[in-house]
This record gives sequence, structure tokens and C-alpha cells, in this order.
Amino acid sequence: MGAVSTLLSTLLMSAVAFTTMKFMAYTSKHHGVDPFSRSY
Repeated sequence: MGAVSTLLSTLLMSAVAFTTMKFMAYTSKHHGVDPFSRSY
């Protein structure tokens, strides 16, 4: 059961990371702004 939980956690982290990267690319492409240089 522990292995399954670890696998699900890994998949979830991968999905979150992928979504974040896609969002960053979308933002920088449509607004011409580097998301990492913007101060929050």
C-alpha cells in the first residue's frame, strides 16, 4: 500500500509541475513577461 501511495504522490507532483510549466509558458508567451523576473 505504501508503494501505491508513493506512486500516486509522484504522479500528482508531476501533474502539478507540468501544469505550472504550461501556465508559465502561456503567461510569458501571451504577455511578453518573464514570470520569474516579476516581483510578487
